[in-house]
Amino acid sequence: MKHQSMQDFTQRHTQVSRVAIDGLLESGDPDDVISMLHRQQSWLAMMQDRLTRG
Repeated sequence: MKHQSMQDFTQRHTQVSRVAIDGLLESGDPDDVISMLHRQQSWLAMMQDRLTRG
């Protein structure tokens, strides 16, 4: 149960990050937030992979 909850959390967080990146791309990104979000997405992908493999 805890394992599945963590997978759900990381998947939802990845989706929210994508929406944020899309919004920043439309409005510009003066503070380079997109770079930080890309790093965060990489970390989330790594965590999802680890959760999937067990």
